[in-house]
Amino acid sequence: MDHNFGDTGVFAEVSKESSDTFLSHTRDDRKHLFLKTVSALGDDTTLTFVTSVNRERQNTVQGATLDQIAQHGWRFGLGDDPSLQTYAGYNGASYRSSFTYLGVTSTLGGWTVDNKVYFNDFDHASDKTSDPTDTDPSHNGVQFYDAAGKKTTKAATDVPGKRADNGFHAYGDVLRLAREAGPGRLQVGAWVERNDDARWQTPVDFTTGAATGTKYGYADNYRLKDTTDTFQPYVQYDWKAAEGVTVSPGLRYSSVRRGIDAELNKSTPPAPLKASATYDAWLPSISVHDQLSHDWSAYAQVAKGFLAPPVNVIQLNGARGLDPELTTNYQLGTAYATREFNFGADVYRVDFGNYISQTTIDSGAGSESVYVNAGGAVYKGIEVEGTYAFTRQLSLYANASLNHATYKGGSVRVAGTPRATAAIGLIYGDKQGLFGSLMTKMVGAQYGVDNTTDAKGTTVFANSQHLGGYSSVDAALGYRADQGPWGTKGFSVSLDVNNLFNARKLTAFAGNQSVSGAPLYFGLPGRGAFVDMAVKF
Repeated sequence: MDHNFGDTGVFAEVSKESSDTFLSHTRDDRKHLFLKTVSALGDDTTLTFVTSVNRERQNTVQGATLDQIAQHGWRFGLGDDPSLQTYAGYNGASYRSSFTYLGVTSTLGGWTVDNKVYFNDFDHASDKTSDPTDTDPSHNGVQFYDAAGKKTTKAATDVPGKRADNGFHAYGDVLRLAREAGPGRLQVGAWVERNDDARWQTPVDFTTGAATGTKYGYADNYRLKDTTDTFQPYVQYDWKAAEGVTVSPGLRYSSVRRGIDAELNKSTPPAPLKASATYDAWLPSISVHDQLSHDWSAYAQVAKGFLAPPVNVIQLNGARGLDPELTTNYQLGTAYATREFNFGADVYRVDFGNYISQTTIDSGAGSESVYVNAGGAVYKGIEVEGTYAFTRQLSLYANASLNHATYKGGSVRVAGTPRATAAIGLIYGDKQGLFGSLMTKMVGAQYGVDNTTDAKGTTVFANSQHLGGYSSVDAALGYRADQGPWGTKGFSVSLDVNNLFNARKLTAFAGNQSVSGAPLYFGLPGRGAFVDMAVKF
């Protein structure tokens, strides 16, 4: 819905999406509400309100072994047998999220002012068996414990698992000020945010729904709260150095404080923990933009970057956290645009210091992902993108990238970084009538693992779980009009078909099966059809 009420414009959208998904017994249902109002409060002041609410329910999978794919096919996901850990009813998750902001733009004493105060929340409640990929009932069995941590009864055939909830809330404000100053434009501002997070996990007998207790006498594996406070002021000056040339030096300060207050920390054995760690850095940057002609421009950028270690670090090490991840980023690019043709290309290099890499350990409550400083790493590559319009309705689109990401001091590649990506296809459409596309996407070879933890707890960097490249073809066809039935302002209906030719390839490494240690993978979803219908009021 799009409508004006006096000096206020209102846009609202409601959508619902439902899919039985490609993998067996992994249905996904989503609902979305979006509302935006824009009010003119005077000649120079605008008030904007935006809220977005999302709800999702799905059954979650953890991948499949190669033997399971060979035996059950590419659609193997979850099952309908409640005596097995793969039962869909024991592996469900719900997600609730919202984002709301109130923004004011105005002018004051020669300054343009843009301020947004916002609230963001996210809740993830989930059930998960001990190993959702395990189809062997002999691996079942639930041990119960009393309040002293002593073993009581045992249900030899019941299905073990965990019930968990994670609730996240963020409150923040973003202030931007700008004004003309001498031969350029001065920009200053700040971002401040507070994150509150609470999470717990309880071991459960899913066959009966009863909590089992733990060998440490606690009802939960962990129960904790953590906070993150962020403060980032900045200043930038856009200096018009010459005709068509703008030089923009800038400086940003970033301070991140993470704290944890755990009734039961993720540790072995679980214990209370109260700790905090603060990370900060000065982050200078400079960019040069040259408008070479009306259609053609070029740019160069150098900037420092900063990433604070995640809260998992404090959970394991208390206040003795990892050093923050620091980067030096370089980019050189060009862009060209006319009515018929647009093209962009850039080369980049990102030099990481204290690169934060993920590894897996046994925390006593199951396998947990933790983070380590991996020394240095370098990402570099080239990217190109372009569109050529044959007519007003039909155009050819293509993009490609070559990427190289390795740890310093060796040839170990960073996991999950494909050597190349590309896409090419035709796009057809006008404001009214038929629209559609036919697009081929390609992803190059990559590794699923770049490190392991040896028996001494030492992180050893080496590549394994090689994944070959893959490609898929997606197609879409639809129709839209600016007048709809029953006096509505327009409608659209479309059919999207993903993986048109039903290609079968492994796409990602998903860890290891807890029972056998066999590697788990995700595969390219097979052919899928989606119908989308929208009406504008």
